[in-house]
Amino acid sequence: EQNCHADLSVAEVAQAAGISPSLLYRLFREEADCTPVEHLRALRVARAKRMLLECSKMPIAEIAAACGFSDTAYFCKVFRDAEHITPGGFRRAYIS
Repeated sequence: EQNCHADLSVAEVAQAAGISPSLLYRLFREEADCTPVEHLRALRVARAKRMLLECSKMPIAEIAAACGFSDTAYFCKVFRDAEHITPGGFRRAYIS
């Protein structure tokens, strides 16, 4: 969670945990009912939600980069898929 903004691969996470990538996938499926990539994406979206509200003047592109998304359009797509609202719409809905 502390490094969810970093450019991480499943192999790097598995190596840091001292296990194989296939075991990491299996453990995630058993414990979290998702893949490591899906979990990382959810962590990044959660971080983005916090930043959208706490850093209300920060541009969305900067928030995307701070949350580990190298492409703002991809960030907006992932956010919209997860939250059913755009990042800008989310910010407007909660900040008056």
